[in-house]
Amino acid sequence: MNMIPAYRTEQRRYPRIDVTDDLMAFDYRGQELGRIEKIGGGGMQVRLSTELAGCTLVPGAQLLVDVFEAGQMRHTIRVAVRFHTPQLLGLEFVN
Repeated sequence: MNMIPAYRTEQRRYPRIDVTDDLMAFDYRGQELGRIEKIGGGGMQVRLSTELAGCTLVPGAQLLVDVFEAGQMRHTIRVAVRFHTPQLLGLEFVN
């Protein structure tokens, strides 16, 4: 039996890391998008608070997202929408 090691099956440029802390994402208007579930060197995945939270966001759209850590530390990040489903939003970091 030929088994491929787990580290060899990851095809992403940047590995994803599951986020265990409460990191919340908000759009530029202060509207809550949802909780950040995964993050990597190239972007992040947000579990939307409601199905309507990201309904106006289309792939390719760029926006500023505020990320709040549990201690209320705020980070503003420029991102581009990669994908959108009723539950998830995939965002790519933009320079």
